[in-house]
Amino acid sequence: MVDISNPTTDISLFDKEGVNDAEVDNENRLWVNSKPATGQGHLTLFQSYAENGKAFSVIQPFITLAGQSETDFLLFRNPTGSTIRVKINDILYTYNKGSGISIVRVYNNPTITSNGIALTALKMNTLGSISPQALVNYAPTISARGTIRKIFGQSAIGTYVDHYDSSLILGANSSILFTVQPAANNTDHSIYVNWGEE
Repeated sequence: MVDISNPTTDISLFDKEGVNDAEVDNENRLWVNSKPATGQGHLTLFQSYAENGKAFSVIQPFITLAGQSETDFLLFRNPTGSTIRVKINDILYTYNKGSGISIVRVYNNPTITSNGIALTALKMNTLGSISPQALVNYAPTISARGTIRKIFGQSAIGTYVDHYDSSLILGANSSILFTVQPAANNTDHSIYVNWGEE
């Protein structure tokens, strides 16, 4: 348990020995291990996961989609029986069309017929010994897409970044589906996700 002590513009959290373990700054960002021994400065929550070998990332390299229909693209799961919570930090969507708007929709807990093609998650800390429990698949078969969470688009060549600061949390037996609706026929699309597990 921690006590809030002597708050000023920022709010600092101290443990019972009076050591400053975390801070919430005036932009409501949580920093843990705010004064590490290395003198490197603040660590965000996601950076602390990486330091402890509990942060991972996955990318679906560019895939060309034919047509302009909404396509079930990427399935991200914290499986049944998982002992952790998944905390998504960033989602990056990239496509290569020069004009028009390609749409990505994000759904909670779709009904899954088939998981699709498994993708390999990489450790953010290459020296880490912990393997991720979250599972990511490309081209799943979905019978019902679930509850819509978010819709975003990318116009022209570029990348859309959806930053959650580790605040999009999936418990066991939870999943998120990403669909892509291309702006034009035969355009290339990619999605990257990074997350921490605790």
